[in-house]
Amino acid sequence: MSTGTPVITTKSGGIPEIIEHGKTGFIIDPSNIREDLTKHILNLLSNPLKLQRMGKKCVLRIRNNFTW
Repeated sequence: MSTGTPVITTKSGGIPEIIEHGKTGFIIDPSNIREDLTKHILNLLSNPLKLQRMGKKCVLRIRNNFTW
């Protein structure tokens, strides 16, 4: 996220507290990984503007909410 890359992950541990579904990435159902992962990857790759907007939101979220 700090490099402007939206994250696609499952909801485990503290991940849902970091990723804003649909804004900085996607939180997918672990029982449906193959379909959901494919869907979100293709969605982002086919929509460069969405990918760019989400990437900017990722960087801002990390800078504003998290430190090393």
